[in-house]
Amino acid sequence: MYKTDIWKSQAKIIIKEFEEFSEVIKKTGEMR
Repeated sequence: MYKTDIWKSQAKIIIKEFEEFSEVIKKTGEMR
């Protein structure tokens, strides 16, 4: 397994986490 493959998988996880975080921010923003 190459370092680039590890980086890509890590990036996918980070992007997924960020998208979920953005959804939570939107929902809390709507609640106010």
